[in-house]
Amino acid sequence: LTSVEQPTFEMVLNAAQLLLEQIKHNVNNEDKMLSKSVILDAKLNIRESSIRKMS
Repeated sequence: LTSVEQPTFEMVLNAAQLLLEQIKHNVNNEDKMLSKSVILDAKLNIRESSIRKMS
């Protein structure tokens, strides 16, 4: 089983900071909402069950 480890704490922190910025700037209209793209590192966990065994 292969999985992706996501930086949950950093994702929540960035979302909270953006929300606080919108509150600070009194954004209450969808057209005026702030938008921000953030790229965070993720980790691919390839487990033994996903590895093809050579015979």
